[in-house]
Amino acid sequence: MVTKIYQMKMQADAANIRQGKHRVPMGDYVVIWFDNNYGLRKVAQQNLLRFIFSLQKLYSEGKDLRACQFVRLCGLFHPLPNVCCDFLLESVEIIAGCMSGSGQPFRTPELFWGHWCSGKVLSVPPIEQLEALTYIFQREISGPQLQARLKKEIAANPESVPSYVTLEAGSISMSRFTSFIVTVMLELNNKQHDDIVKTFRVASGADKMLQFSEFQKAVETVKPLVLPVEGSSAYMFYRACNMADLPAKEVLNVIQNYKKFLSTVEDSSANVDDAAQVFLRDHGWYNTPGVRSDGTSALEEFRRAKEGKGKRE
Repeated sequence: MVTKIYQMKMQADAANIRQGKHRVPMGDYVVIWFDNNYGLRKVAQQNLLRFIFSLQKLYSEGKDLRACQFVRLCGLFHPLPNVCCDFLLESVEIIAGCMSGSGQPFRTPELFWGHWCSGKVLSVPPIEQLEALTYIFQREISGPQLQARLKKEIAANPESVPSYVTLEAGSISMSRFTSFIVTVMLELNNKQHDDIVKTFRVASGADKMLQFSEFQKAVETVKPLVLPVEGSSAYMFYRACNMADLPAKEVLNVIQNYKKFLSTVEDSSANVDDAAQVFLRDHGWYNTPGVRSDGTSALEEFRRAKEGKGKRE
């Protein structure tokens, strides 16, 4: 179920981005997913609770890396910033492209997703590891450098897989690979943390408060890998002005109707540290895989190749 939710969220995210809207955070998306798939609210809540309890058990055991990562992305335990899920799903698109085609483990990306969503352990061979890492992080760290680090980590902490699974020499599971990718992405963002907070504080002036235009200017000054779409900027500023937890349906309402909600706060001001926190959590500096120094996108090339509209470089 975990990987199926990933796949459906990826599709929902793509639709939101096309419409200039923010992506629904994973924790909220899971609640909405259960509501939509089980119809009656009471039945949906019962199934969601069972799902959460099963995840809690798996997380406490610490053996199922896929489930443990999902738990953190949902914010249940040791939460990861929301942007980590966005980055992971787009990285999986690149991995699917690297592992699909002539001479690859899968003939098409659809077959890759079908295998992964079946719940089976998916093995990522060394050549595809290197190719994917090169595409995903090419702007900051070389693929060979990252693969060398990954090999050292595997040697120091060998991967544990079910007895019926055999990983070929040098191969690792998809869950271990994506966990490594998220770790590297987090490190890149954490290195920028203090500078980002400082930039936001400079933009706020003496009162340490940010209006929407000042928030936008601060985000532009930070120069994230990819700037937020209009709806993302509006959503983040609204959340910075309203830091209390919101029910999932309310989060979805704000995202879908961001212009209306922005109008309620556009004359207000957000605390500068709250604004920086929301930006780091929901967008971040290193926020999109496959972006080259010239601004072109390997991710978009993989997407066009999947649709039969071009070839990847």
